[in-house]
Amino acid sequence: MSSNTPTPTLARLGWHTFFERQIDDARRHLHAARVIGQHHERLRIQHEHGIHDAAVAGALRHAGRLPVVGDWVLFADYGGTARIEACLHARSLLARRAAGTRLAEQAIAANVDIAFIVSACNDDFSPRRLERYLALTLAVGMRPVLLLTRADLTDPTPYLAAAQTVAAGHPLLAVDAHAAETATRLRPWIDAGETAVLLGSSGVGKSTLVNRLLGREFAATAAIRNEDSKGRHTTTARNLYLLEGGGCLIDTPGMRELQLTGDEAGADQAFPELSRYAGQCRFSDCTHRHEPGCAVRAALERGEIDAARWESHEHLRREQAANARRLGDAHERHRQEKVWGRMVRDALNAKRRRREE
Repeated sequence: MSSNTPTPTLARLGWHTFFERQIDDARRHLHAARVIGQHHERLRIQHEHGIHDAAVAGALRHAGRLPVVGDWVLFADYGGTARIEACLHARSLLARRAAGTRLAEQAIAANVDIAFIVSACNDDFSPRRLERYLALTLAVGMRPVLLLTRADLTDPTPYLAAAQTVAAGHPLLAVDAHAAETATRLRPWIDAGETAVLLGSSGVGKSTLVNRLLGREFAATAAIRNEDSKGRHTTTARNLYLLEGGGCLIDTPGMRELQLTGDEAGADQAFPELSRYAGQCRFSDCTHRHEPGCAVRAALERGEIDAARWESHEHLRREQAANARRLGDAHERHRQEKVWGRMVRDALNAKRRRREE
C-alpha cells in the first residue's frame, strides 16, 4: 500500500453530500472510497485509511456501467482484499463514443469540475478538435480552460488567435508546460474539494503539466515526433492525483478520435454565437436550412457568423443525433438479448427440474 500524499479525508478526495444521500441503511456496512487508478479493468481506490487494489463484484459488472477514475464506490474489506459492491451515481460523467466501429459509450472520468483542454502550438493544432472537447465538457457541466502548450518554442500569436474564436469566452492560456510558473498560473483554477481533468491528444504535454502541478515527477513524459508533430502515448492508464492544498487532478491517455454521444446541449453551448441568432428566427423549431425568416442564415450571408464554425456545428449535431440513435438501438438490442437469455435459462432449469421429479 502506498500513496502520493499523506492519507486524506474523504472531503479532500471530493466527498459531497450528494454521495452521502445515496447510502441507505442496507449499505451502511460498506466503506466509501474514490477510484484513483484504472488500467483496463484493474481499479485502485483510496479512502480515509489508505489505498487498495480492488476487484469489482460480479453483480455490479452485470448491473450497469463499471466504475472509472473519479467515481465514488462502496467496497467491502474481506481480510485485506477489497471488493467494490456499488458505484454511486456521479455528479458528472465525461464520456465519448468508444473508438473504432464498436457501438458503445466509453466513460472517461467521473465527478469532474474543471476540464483543462490541452493543445500544442505546432502542426497538430486543430480548432475543430478543440470544439469537440468543448462540446464534450460543456454537455456535462464542466468548466473548460483551454491551454496551448509549447508556447516557448514558437510564436503562439497565430495559435491564440485561432483558438480565441473557438474559446467563445472561456479562459485561454498559452503556457510552457515545463516552466515552474505554469503551476502557479493553473493552480488557482482548482479549489479544495474540486477535481480537474487534463484532456488532449498524445504529446501535447499533459503528463508534464501533471508533474508541474504536483511539484514532482509522477507521470512519465516523452518527446513528440518532429516529422509530424504527433505524440507518443506516455500515459496508458487513467490516474487521479491529490494536489497540495486541496483538489484532485486526473490524467488521461491521449485521444485523437473523439466522437460525441447524444447530448445536443454541448454542441450548442460550444457555439454561443449561433445560439444568439437562433433565438431571433421566425420559427421556434427552425432548422436554419430553408425556412423563411431564419436569422442564422441571414447572419451567415452577412458574414457575421464564420462559415467554418457553422459547418462544424452542423457536423457535430448530425454526429450526435446519429450516435444517439445507434447507441440507443445497441442498448435496446443488449436489453432484449439479456431478456431472451434469461427466458432460455428459465426454460432449461424448468426442464431439468421436471426430469429430476
